Amino acid sequence: MTTIRFRGLDSAEAKARRDAGPEVYGGAMERLPAGEGYPCRHCLADIPEGAETLLFLHRPFAGLGSYSEEGPIFLCAEDCPAFDPAGGLPPILEAREVILRGYDARDRIVYGKAAQARGPEIVAAAARLLEDPALAYLHIRSLLSGCFLCRIERAA
Repeated sequence: MTTIRFRGLDSAEAKARRDAGPEVYGGAMERLPAGEGYPCRHCLADIPEGAETLLFLHRPFAGLGSYSEEGPIFLCAEDCPAFDPAGGLPPILEAREVILRGYDARDRIVYGKAAQARGPEIVAAAARLLEDPALAYLHIRSLLSGCFLCRIERAA
């Protein structure tokens, strides 16, 4: 079975956002108190309700292309530890139902290489998908809103 690792937002990008870096199109980020279930894309844990949160537009791809979707994400306004890829299932995925979507090395969706899973089922679903050499990585997206949550890769 393929061994996987979960990757949140890179620490350098999280720091740049916290330092008031612009979002994808140069717009300003929002600062707001977290509501219930606001998932930080850096530590991959839910932000405590009422804690200051950053909301901004994010594109989880290196470049522009036909499949380089973008959308809103949350980030802890205060520094938080990066999710440890060796840490298993991230806290934000423990109870959420999600879509796993496969991408190739050119950042294109590989049609038919997707799954729907909840909580601990996500690990097995991701490992099965990544057995296909046509896939370079997976995105985990919220089933309800479609928002990007994190990336899954094969463990080295």
